[in-house]
Parts: sequence; structure tokens; C-alpha cells
Amino acid sequence: MRRLYKLGGSLLDHACLINILSEFFTAEAKLASQNKYKFEPILILGGGRTADIVRDWDQQHSLGDEQAHWLALKALDFNAELLTLIFVNAFPVVSEVEISQAWERALIPMLKPYAFVKRFEATSHLPLPHHWDVTTDSVALWLGHHLQIEEYVFLKSCNCQVDYLQAGTTFINTQYLAEISQQKLIDPYFPILYQQLPEPPKIKWVNLRK
Repeated sequence: MRRLYKLGGSLLDHACLINILSEFFTAEAKLASQNKYKFEPILILGGGRTADIVRDWDQQHSLGDEQAHWLALKALDFNAELLTLIFVNAFPVVSEVEISQAWERALIPMLKPYAFVKRFEATSHLPLPHHWDVTTDSVALWLGHHLQIEEYVFLKSCNCQVDYLQAGTTFINTQYLAEISQQKLIDPYFPILYQQLPEPPKIKWVNLRK
């Protein structure tokens, strides 16, 4: 099961984040083993305060959408490097080959998105707009499409309203993505992009601050 986990950047200030991540991914791997499916995790970290700096610079210095977009992606790379320094189970990757190498070493590939977006945009027929309505939520979904993921897991700081979940599960009923976006729990472009995917993944919601 190829699963992409999008970790909210706001969780970087959680004092117990590393322990929580270790326990969470250990449980995920155990579940995969019990159910006899291959566990192929991919992790991507949101921008958090680092991306906020770029947003502030854009407002103050009128960088423009194009420059701000690529600078924000570099901010995601910075966060990825930070997380792999403190979360030893993760390994920074910039290519599909490195993703496979991480899996072979029983590590979690931690995407550095800049290189992936640059490469995929050169040949992709699926647009990824360059503006602030597109945050890591949508970037992760767009990358997941190109990396052929089967599930997308939000690792968030809050709960998702029960009414938006499939009964008895933590999977999102995707017909409510627009409503979830309106509550500012995911970015505005995510529901639009999801509808454009030829084979959209299942989407799960996990609150890591519980």
C-alpha cells in the first residue's frame, strides 16, 4: 500500500512530535504486516512558520506569485531537512530512486518537494497553479498523483467533523472536501485538484495532537 502522509507544519512546535511520529509509524507498519500488504510510506511536511515568512515577504516586497511559489517550495525543503535531523526514521529524498532506496533500508522517504515539482511539471498534463491558494495540502496531492499513491493521510493538529467522515472510519467522505476547505482545514485548491485526478486516492484524517 503506497500511502502519502502529509504532516502539518504547525506540528513542528509539538514537544512530543518525534515520539508521536515514531509510535504512529510503528503502528502503521505493524498493521500492514498483520494485514499482509506492503507498507510503502511517503512523508511530506507542511510549511508552517517557515512558509509564513515567505508569505510575509511576498506581502511586504511584492515578490509575485511565481517567485513566491518557488521560494515557498524551498521552505518545504528546509523543513524536510530539519525533520530528518530529529526524526531518525525519515530520510530526505529528491527522486523516485531515493524513495525506493529508503524503503529498502526500512526508512520513511521524506520528500523535498522542490526537485519533484520541477521535474514533474516539465511533463505533467495536470496543472499545479502558482499562487497562495495552493499550499502543501495540494502540492502533496499533486505529487501523490505522480508517485501513484493509493491513500493520502492528513496528519493534522485538529479533528475533522464527524459528519464529513465515512461512518465508523477516519476516511473522509470526499463529497465534503469543499466544506472542509471552507472551514480552512485544507487549502482552497485541494477540492478542485481532487476532482481533476483520474484515479483519486482515498483520504484519511488523523489528529496527532490528541
